[in-house]
Amino acid sequence: METLIARSEQRNPRARGHSEIAARNSQVYRAHVNRVTGTFRNGKVTLDQPVDWPEGTQVVCEYVAQPECLDVCSDGSPWEDTPEAIQRWVHWFDSLEPVFTGQELEHFESELRSARDEQKPLLPKWQERIDNLR
Repeated sequence: METLIARSEQRNPRARGHSEIAARNSQVYRAHVNRVTGTFRNGKVTLDQPVDWPEGTQVVCEYVAQPECLDVCSDGSPWEDTPEAIQRWVHWFDSLEPVFTGQELEHFESELRSARDEQKPLLPKWQERIDNLR
């Protein structure tokens, strides 16, 4: 933390004497830290993007474990794709109340059809752009 505060003071002379405030309010101070990612190979960290830091800048490296299960729910729990789990999800989904009903649903579907009709002429142009990427 002290190294970061010293660098802050070098960049902004008016920050001198405020290192105690920065240390006490570290969440606000951390907002000024430039976070980058990288990969550790053969004893060195290779950053994923270039940075414009001065030579000798101290950094903090943090190990991020690779998840064993790539499919996870929004709460971080593993995604289950067993037939029983799928059936539980279908049962839960079917229990939900509709978002729109009656006139609201008709209006929504009308607006959706209108938007799709407006976008149809754009599809060939996008397909041409996609084909040109190959």
